[in-house]
Amino acid sequence: MFSFFNLKKKNYLFSFVFSIFFFFWSQQIVNFDIRQILLLLIPITIFYKDEFKEFKKRLILFSIINIFIIIHLVINNINNKIPINNIFNPILGLIISSIIIIFYRDFIIKNIKNIIGIFLIIILAGFLWEVFYNENYFFKKNFDCLHGWYSRDLQFKFFSENSHFGMSCAAIILFLSYKIKINNKYNIFFLLLIIFLFLFLSTTLLIGVMVSTSLILVFNYKILSKYNKIISIILILITVIMIGSKKQCSVRFSQTIEGGFNAIKYFLYNQKINQTPWKADEDQKDIIHKSLNISSAVLLNSYTVAFKSLRDHPFGLGLNNYYIGHAIYTDKTIKHNNDKLYWEYLNEKDGSNNLSKMLTEFGVFSFIIFFLIFKFLKLKNINLPEKSFIFSIVITQLIRGAGYFNGSFLLCLLLIMSLTLIKVKNEQK
Repeated sequence: MFSFFNLKKKNYLFSFVFSIFFFFWSQQIVNFDIRQILLLLIPITIFYKDEFKEFKKRLILFSIINIFIIIHLVINNINNKIPINNIFNPILGLIISSIIIIFYRDFIIKNIKNIIGIFLIIILAGFLWEVFYNENYFFKKNFDCLHGWYSRDLQFKFFSENSHFGMSCAAIILFLSYKIKINNKYNIFFLLLIIFLFLFLSTTLLIGVMVSTSLILVFNYKILSKYNKIISIILILITVIMIGSKKQCSVRFSQTIEGGFNAIKYFLYNQKINQTPWKADEDQKDIIHKSLNISSAVLLNSYTVAFKSLRDHPFGLGLNNYYIGHAIYTDKTIKHNNDKLYWEYLNEKDGSNNLSKMLTEFGVFSFIIFFLIFKFLKLKNINLPEKSFIFSIVITQLIRGAGYFNGSFLLCLLLIMSLTLIKVKNEQK
């Protein structure tokens, strides 16, 4: 089909659209939200629907998923007395993402290299322009988790902060790393690109690479080649060393761990003396205060919201309703700067990570999704580089995300669900 478009032009056009959607989601052109570029692909689907295998299976699968989420959201909104018109935006985003996966699932998998390649060309061009023409030279001090490249005043500021780049960059690094093979003439090229990407340093990038690679190594250890195992171990060691050697990275990482540990002690302490959690004496509060920076505080607060919401609302609060849990369960006793709440309005809608957001909004149903994510790692009908790219985007944004509709999180999650559920059904047959 597609007689008015030759195959090569079609592939590059579609890859360009997906590249913009995957990586430049935080940008706006005048008043146009650049994420909406994905809408261009929907009317085109009618011209070549017959090209896709298992079309009916995908249609049935996502119809069931969408109906369940809509009913779940409507019931929760009625129970919480939320205006019914609040469901339209998140449901519209869900339906659009589902349509894209129904039609373009195979295209995305086969063209991930093109999608990444277009992004790298754009980002490299912007970087070279800033270095040679705009005099924003890449000094050594930029090689830091806090004072990174995108914390500067740049003409081509593709991301509002380094962590936004890290949400997607971790997946690209894994893809390129697993593309490295013995006697591959492109190995040096891939290595140079990986080094280049590590210049845009952030804690999110390092943690995303470390955790994603570790999970891939553990869950695929028996089927990974020795070469891939070596690459995985090298990646993990590099990220661990960089986290330990970069002050801002190590501070954020260690304070989050320490803050979480002290928060657990704090919680248990109050339980033992039959007090309300988080209401101990000032000395106990100081333990928490000294352990937290603002990033750690927001992250730990999101976990507080998620676990308390899971306890009180085990079936969740509904799609995009995290803000309800945030308003109810945000810890009001941990304060900073003369008792001024410094996280009260931070990440009140996205939770700073999609793990807390999903637990709050879908409750126990979230564990079905988590099961499918790890089941996806066992699939043998998708190559390791492509699998690691999709998996890493989801895992990284479960750790540090900006909601379902940014950074292609929902698109990759639906892609995982499609591949895993349909594959499992075929195996049973």
